[in-house]
Amino acid sequence: MNARIFKFAGMIAFFIFLLTVGAPLAAQSNKIKILEVRPYNERNIVGLQFVLSPFFSAKVSGTIQSGLPSVLEIEFFVKDKQNKILSRRLIFRRISYNIWEEKYRIDSPDTSMFFKQFAALQNRCLLPKSRPFLPVEKINSSPAVTIFARARLRLISSSQSRKLVGWLDQSYQANETISSDESSSGFRLNFSTLVALFMGNSPDKNGDTRWQEFPLLVPGKD
Repeated sequence: MNARIFKFAGMIAFFIFLLTVGAPLAAQSNKIKILEVRPYNERNIVGLQFVLSPFFSAKVSGTIQSGLPSVLEIEFFVKDKQNKILSRRLIFRRISYNIWEEKYRIDSPDTSMFFKQFAALQNRCLLPKSRPFLPVEKINSSPAVTIFARARLRLISSSQSRKLVGWLDQSYQANETISSDESSSGFRLNFSTLVALFMGNSPDKNGDTRWQEFPLLVPGKD
């Protein structure tokens, strides 16, 4: 009985937190440094894995563990030596914690992953991976290919989270926009949707995060 009362009191404290602190946190975004970009080759189509600098500060960790979700975004595009954009993509992951089931969760447009330990969630978030998207032939025909990328973490409100879950479901059901890792048109639609959802008409919607540059070397086959 005492355990139930204690847990109920904890839930009441959590809802008070949402009402008093949740709104200010929802407006915050945190820039993330990309340490490395690792291309991989899957059936002669190249994808990218990003190595991120640890971004789980005490504030970020506390926010997630309190039940407020966050969204990890990685925007990137690939250019050739003639400054032509070969491909453009957006990776995003919704990071959340279910305080009732005591499980951490990462959602993307086509999959969900669950974790019991916060450390496992952190490790997974630091190595986000795109789907294969760029044919090797396209890279070979355009020497000196460069990746431009930037990353950030958005702390969002509960209402925004519910909208995002609905949008993820719609993205999953629509083949042409199942993932921004699939097509440039998907990138434009998904990115504009995310901006409208989280930032509205805020002047910060384009972000102050600087683009980082990385060379793209064709990896060997798996």
